[in-house]
Amino acid sequence: MAQLAAASGPSLSTVRAIEDGAEARKAGSRIKTLAALRAAGIRFVATDDGRVAVSKA
Repeated sequence: MAQLAAASGPSLSTVRAIEDGAEARKAGSRIKTLAALRAAGIRFVATDDGRVAVSKA
């Protein structure tokens, strides 16, 4: 998590909150965190039943 926080910009506590499912304090924090995950090869795919699958490209 510390590497993700360093790569994305938001604080470690914000990244932890995002990973725990809490809404980001700022939309920009969520966007930066997701961009860092995508840059690291993490992909998010919506499934037919409305869930989100996560995979490493």
